[in-house]
Amino acid sequence: MAYNQNIPQPTDQLKVSQADILANFQALKTLIDVNHETFGATGEGKHKFVQMPEQGAAPTTAANEGGLYTAEGATTAVSQLYFRRENDGIKIPITEGTLPGVNFGITNGFAFLGSGLLLKFGNVNVASIPANSILTKDIDISATGPAFTFISRVFLQMSYPTAAADYRNREVFATAITGTTTTSTLKVEYINSGGQASSAGICSYFVLGATNLT
Repeated sequence: MAYNQNIPQPTDQLKVSQADILANFQALKTLIDVNHETFGATGEGKHKFVQMPEQGAAPTTAANEGGLYTAEGATTAVSQLYFRRENDGIKIPITEGTLPGVNFGITNGFAFLGSGLLLKFGNVNVASIPANSILTKDIDISATGPAFTFISRVFLQMSYPTAAADYRNREVFATAITGTTTTSTLKVEYINSGGQASSAGICSYFVLGATNLT
């Protein structure tokens, strides 16, 4: 029997309403048992975990009020955890992002930080660079995740996972070219200041910036 919030009525007789009242108590226990420690258990009433069905729209928030909910990720198309700021503020996708591959070969991805900042990361292969020379190469950062509206910081690191650890590899460093790098493309200079050609390597990038959150 379903929960009936309209019993007992002033004119109800206990012998008539007893079944309805019993059904209400049973329905309340069923409700409490979802995600909670049950009546009489250690920690009764406390959450064991939280399940939140996806919402089609963000909750309305008043002043000095925030809203935590789940919704389908705009990029990943699976359930993600969101936070909406007060006064129907921006919606921050807390958990949306991708994971790097096992070997970090040429994998790229993105992640949102709790403040709403966007981080993009990845790896690109870099060919051998002749002695005392500069290799210029573009890195496309538009393919994975939301688009940047602006870039705050770029971090680049060279590595040589299959090469001998000799001094030549340590002579190479990578730097983003200011004024040419855009929100969709990093223009990078790989500079070999050593006297011999470098080994082929991998350039790892981390780009921190913002995207359009509504």
